[in-house]
Amino acid sequence: MYDVTGAGFERQGFKLNDTYYLYNIFLDTSIGGANDQVPRTVQIIKDIQPPVKLFMRCDENLAVPYSRKVSTASTDSQKWRGITLDFSNISRQVADGKEEVIVHFDLETGHKILVYIKKSWDDDGLELYHLNVEQLWNPAIFADDEDIVITNYIHGTYYPSREAFSHIDFSANQYRRDVFVGKYDDAVKRTGIPINKHTDMRDEHYKVWCVKGDSLTAKVWAELVCATLDAPFRVIFMETIGGSYTEDE
Repeated sequence: MYDVTGAGFERQGFKLNDTYYLYNIFLDTSIGGANDQVPRTVQIIKDIQPPVKLFMRCDENLAVPYSRKVSTASTDSQKWRGITLDFSNISRQVADGKEEVIVHFDLETGHKILVYIKKSWDDDGLELYHLNVEQLWNPAIFADDEDIVITNYIHGTYYPSREAFSHIDFSANQYRRDVFVGKYDDAVKRTGIPINKHTDMRDEHYKVWCVKGDSLTAKVWAELVCATLDAPFRVIFMETIGGSYTEDE
């Protein structure tokens, strides 16, 4: 076993003294969040305070000069999770008592779109669905002294029996930076913060507009969401409902 504490750890292996070693086949190399760059096990050990030493086998049979390293790891498998929302089939897609979480991730910008849906019933016993859409900026774009992050958040209640929403509203959500980063990381086992965590106080949830009526179709909802989201989030939002977006929409 070698002291690899100072190695440069990556998704599939690590760099030590200009040599690239693959991780041992018995090490689980799965990551904790969509943007994580090292296996979850390694990240946990690196985060221990005070720091500890890490020892691993350095198998020369699984090593090459770092300049010849080949990596097949990518974020492609992390590009999205959850269903593709289908309003005509929503009753089957969203189970009773379960919140369906959909996350799509822009590979170029690192921004994410979050859609989460929960089945409910109104006072008359009619089935309805709360649809929540929130844009999550890549935290890397913010300056170090920015302690507050504000996101656009659209909520609506959809009745499948009417094939329409009863209302749609837009709010600005405000988060402390550490809470927002926890949401964005989407690694609740590590952070204790689920990606669908909502703001806790009324002052942190600022309502901008609300529309009510009998003609709020799924198409109107999608158009309103796209118009309300900032431009970098419109394409990845449309992916969540199996559509596409162009600027003239």
